[in-house]
Amino acid sequence: MPTASPRKRMKMLNALSSVPLKKLLGVMPTGSPTILEMAVLLLQRSEQALDTSRTIDIPLLRPVTRILSTLGLLQGGAWLFMRPALFFVLYSCIAQIIIFWCKNNGILSQGEASNAQYAAFLFVALITAFELPSQYVSDKVHSKIIRRVKTEFTSECDIGPDEAKHILDTLKELHERASARVRTAQWIITFAWASLLFVWAQYSSMAQKNLSPNDFARFLSDSISNAVAFAAITLLCAWVTFGYKRAIERIFLTARVVMREVQISSNGPDSGKNPEGHDPYQK
Repeated sequence: MPTASPRKRMKMLNALSSVPLKKLLGVMPTGSPTILEMAVLLLQRSEQALDTSRTIDIPLLRPVTRILSTLGLLQGGAWLFMRPALFFVLYSCIAQIIIFWCKNNGILSQGEASNAQYAAFLFVALITAFELPSQYVSDKVHSKIIRRVKTEFTSECDIGPDEAKHILDTLKELHERASARVRTAQWIITFAWASLLFVWAQYSSMAQKNLSPNDFARFLSDSISNAVAFAAITLLCAWVTFGYKRAIERIFLTARVVMREVQISSNGPDSGKNPEGHDPYQK
């Protein structure tokens, strides 16, 4: 494993002093950074590159900037999660406007307009649900973001191909840790919905036996309004949860791509060839 130069090691240690993991552990770096510390630093640089709300980094304001950064990352993840639904609404509105114009101008009859609405609904649902993979698999992680994270990370860390491979392995473990929080939130939302339905069914059954028809109708009216409010809150929580999940995927995708770019740079232009000089991918 190549040893980092004293200057780069000092940069690395200064950068890691702001990583929340070090504060949680109560340990300050005293030697060469570990693979875990470098992986956490890479995630932090990826978060900063994807966060459009962070413009300043003042130590005294870091609790506030972290909240803003979380909101900024959630906003990007939630937009990517809602993107198919928003495009579905947009395309549906355009199709309905066209059909309405054709019906008013006598191009389509009432029956033909109804059939066209059903066909347009099915067509829009298909093109939004089965979008081309190239349109969404990159999660809007542009080359500018990759270059920025790579430049910042390599200026603080002097790593070779072996360290890059170990960092990629560590990122897989950290991704599993981050995904566990998303699964926990999903289970909490599912349990809340199941509990609500069970309690509402029990109370409705008891009220139907013990209340008069007028009182029971009033009870149902109040219950439905409360259920609608609870449904709105849980749907908002679900939207935030899935937005957080998409934000996590973007962060780890950025970190993995950066590490592979570092591997390619470390191996040189002939990294894809075997010792005999032949490209193994050519038959």
